[in-house]
Amino acid sequence: MGKTVAHLYPADPSPRLRAFVDAQLLITAQTDAEHADLAYGATALDLARTGTFHLAGGVAAIATALARAVRRAGGRIAYRRVVERIVVDGGRATGVRLDDGTLLRAPRIVAAIPLANVARLLEPGTRFPVAAGRPAPAWGAFMAYLALPAGVVPDDLPAHHQTVAAYGAPPGEGNTAFLSFSAPGEPGRARGGGRALTMSTHTAVDAWEAAFRAGTYDERKRAYAARLRTALERVVPGAWDAATFVDLATPHTFEAYTGRWRGLVGGVAQTPAVASLGAASHRSGIRGLMLAGDTVFPGQSTVGASLSGAAAARACGARC
Repeated sequence: MGKTVAHLYPADPSPRLRAFVDAQLLITAQTDAEHADLAYGATALDLARTGTFHLAGGVAAIATALARAVRRAGGRIAYRRVVERIVVDGGRATGVRLDDGTLLRAPRIVAAIPLANVARLLEPGTRFPVAAGRPAPAWGAFMAYLALPAGVVPDDLPAHHQTVAAYGAPPGEGNTAFLSFSAPGEPGRARGGGRALTMSTHTAVDAWEAAFRAGTYDERKRAYAARLRTALERVVPGAWDAATFVDLATPHTFEAYTGRWRGLVGGVAQTPAVASLGAASHRSGIRGLMLAGDTVFPGQSTVGASLSGAAAARACGARC
């Protein structure tokens, strides 16, 4: 308890070892070995033994499956609506108000959104115990989405890659990048036998907000696109120039399309202060309001968010 992954290093770890471990932890624990909680980080590093699983149809397949499950259970999905307020009466959450004025009442509410968003949906002055005193480091993401023609990516190339531009340099900001190719012939991902590619690098949101205010936002986008282009050249030379479609996304993009506060993604850095026993609970401290997602226990990732949802469902009386 209280130790970090760096506690496991040999006396004089090589720069290559540090870079490899930090790259794995950045995508699984949102921080490096010097700051990652030892128990959480050890579990995250063990994922390499299991391997990365490719989801047919891409991450959108998760949303499709969840929507079908909601309907099978008799639920209803309100598309193109925004929750503007979580209604709390007498210390108990009783419903949500939508942007069109509709008030939806419910005996229990599950907020599958970041803690910062939940806090902003509550009436000012509402006590929100689970979020009290929990400022924790968190990242945004700079993304590139590419469509690559058939023949550009070898069929036997692994689907997922991590690149490190310079050993010893801080992770993120283009120095580390993550690449995921669609599988050869995967339906619904790319036309004419091509391949879809998603690229990302961790980035601090403060600098993007400052660039937006200073009028240098587009210039910053071009600079970060160049960094991801360099990363792609190391894996598939010439792929960027061959792309038939390139789209970019910044923390501002994530905030606009997902509503996540400041465009922060991936939960919080799993340091000893907020990981494992220090993590925020699915119990919000407000009666009738449960929490799920990547900012509550056990943390970020599809697996972590799913487990938090199962915990919230059990607390609501469901059988998981």
